[in-house]
Amino acid sequence: MSRVYLLRHAKAVTALPGMKDFDRPLDASGRELAAKLGATMLANGLVPDKIICSPSARTRETLTAVSTLLPFEIETQFERALFDGDGDPYMAAIITGGDADSIMLVGHNPMTEEVAFRLCASGDPDAMAKLKHGFPTGGLAIIDMPGPLSGAKPHTASLVEFITGGRL
Repeated sequence: MSRVYLLRHAKAVTALPGMKDFDRPLDASGRELAAKLGATMLANGLVPDKIICSPSARTRETLTAVSTLLPFEIETQFERALFDGDGDPYMAAIITGGDADSIMLVGHNPMTEEVAFRLCASGDPDAMAKLKHGFPTGGLAIIDMPGPLSGAKPHTASLVEFITGGRL
């Protein structure tokens, strides 16, 4: 069994004139939410073996706020395809995640939502109901795979939990 954590970045500022979408940082509520999420992850033992993150400002800032509370340094890499791709680069990142038992992707919508639905055939009824209402900023889907990450296939996983608002 393996685990995938899909994290959508926390709330970002609205782009100012001349600001690139890639450069938008988190707003104050986004920074607060990301810190709460990191505390929730730590308190519940939700610590991935590896992290792959979009290199945008808001995803990097979300990752920093979440990971500074985790107990140790986690192997992290940044992949541009998670910013301007579709769900396929997310699936590729999961499958090529190396020998990790768990991986966290920090990215954007609609890709996080697409991949969650692509992977999950079933799951906790409350979590599935929340996910069907959309994947909000700062949302974290926790997905269990029946085998190794390298064997990830559509509709074979189970949604264990869907954290919104930074708390279980």
